[in-house]
Order: sequence, then structure tokens, then C-alpha cells
Amino acid sequence: PIDKYQCDISCCGFTIMSKETVQVDPAICNSGLYSGDKLDKLKHSYYKDYNIQNSRCTKVFKKHLILNYVDELDYSITLCEDQTITIRAILSASSVYISKAYGYYYRVNESSMSHKFNQKLIKNFDRVYASVLSAFNNLGYMNEYVSVNCLKDVISVIGLIIFSDDTFYEKKASLNKLRDSSCVKELLLNRYCKCLKNKWKIIFFLFKYHRFGLLCILARCIK
Repeated sequence: PIDKYQCDISCCGFTIMSKETVQVDPAICNSGLYSGDKLDKLKHSYYKDYNIQNSRCTKVFKKHLILNYVDELDYSITLCEDQTITIRAILSASSVYISKAYGYYYRVNESSMSHKFNQKLIKNFDRVYASVLSAFNNLGYMNEYVSVNCLKDVISVIGLIIFSDDTFYEKKASLNKLRDSSCVKELLLNRYCKCLKNKWKIIFFLFKYHRFGLLCILARCIK
């Protein structure tokens, strides 16, 4: 597509294969070339009406889009680091081609998965959130959907902690550390918590006010 349409970025979907399941995830609801007003709408609705994975593995970029932001990258981020460059590249691109083809295959190696939560990941996630929010703010596309998506990501991290094999006291320590990280504090103060579904509002209320015992019980009940 880059040769055919001379677009800045070409995107596709991916397939995740594990021992039990095969999961496919398309790049977007409607495939095709996005430019002009159509692309601008995509950027403003990045986390609302569209589903573009932030993974670099499903994309081909023109080199200048990467080089423009190399100096802004936080090299201390070691997990979910794709977001720090992919989002900036898409928000600054003048044309994007999106295909429903599943061009990338990922096989889950369950033997390498740890069921203990590493507290070092909290600082990593905090830096990812800060990078994502700054990208949308600096490029002029910040809106409530971005904040809500970050809040959903925080829920995912809460889930990783709660459903880990850690003891309750280890989970409590991790939840406290996540709760007190700078970016999560900012997200918890944000009015966009109201946009979440009721069950997630309850989880955030318990998380915000350090009711971690009830949080662990409730999360397992609504899993």
C-alpha cells in the first residue's frame, strides 16, 4: 500500500495464537486510505470509533515519521513502548492506509509467562501513560476518549495485580504503589472517570480510597 498510495503509514491486523485459542483482531472497522478530513476525524476519534493497534509490528512507516520523534522517546520504558512512537507517528501523518488483513502473527509462549507481579512495571506504566497523554496534548488531539482509554489501561494493570499469585500483602503494596504514581493520581482526579461503566466506577472508587480488600473480592466476582 505504501508504494501504491504513497501513504505515510500502512497498518494491518494481527492474530494471537496460544495453546487453547486463536484470536484475530482487525486494524480498523473500515479498511482503506485515510487522508484529509477523513484522517483528521480518525485522529480526533482515535479511541472512540476506531481500533488501531499501537503495536509497531502491524505497521510500515515512512522513515521521517520515526526520526521526527526519536529525541522525545523515553528509553527507560521497556513494556508497551510501541505506543510512545506509534501514536506520535499516526497523529502527525498526512495519510494512512489500513487493511483488514491479519499480517502479523504472535504466538504466546505460556512457559515464559510469570504469574507474579513485578512492581518495577508500575513506573514503566506510569511513564507510558505520561508519554501517551503528552503526545495527544502536544499534537492537539487530546479529548475525553484518550483519558478514558488510559483509565481502562489502569484497570488492566489493577487486574494483573489482583489476579497474580502474589499474597494479599504483596498485592496491597503493588496497588498502593500504582495508586500513588503521578500519572495515575492525575487520571483519578479527572472527571472522565464518570464515563466508565458502573462496575468500573466502583472499582476505581475502591482503588482511589485504598479499599484494597473489597477491591480484590469485587474484581473476582465480576471477572
